[in-house]
Amino acid sequence: MKRSLSLILLLACSIFAQSEVIDSLLIELKSSKNDSNKVKVLCQLAWEESNNNSGKCKTYAQEAISLSNQINYKRGVAFANNALGVFYNTIGDNQN
Repeated sequence: MKRSLSLILLLACSIFAQSEVIDSLLIELKSSKNDSNKVKVLCQLAWEESNNNSGKCKTYAQEAISLSNQINYKRGVAFANNALGVFYNTIGDNQN
């Protein structure tokens, strides 16, 4: 019984902490200019959402790729493609 309660508390704390990170990143995203910092925030959001909401993960990763291409930020394209790969792996699509 104690183990079950401990596990539930651990999961609840983990979910709450992850939610705080996502909320902080979303606030940062709203105030970001279209530069490499915004790409980094989008990539971080994609990673954070990869376990929770794969649809949002894909959206953030694609937005990061698009912005990276616009500003010619090659490292951003690489990071975003990596996050997009995590998305496809999560949904079991090994062709993309």
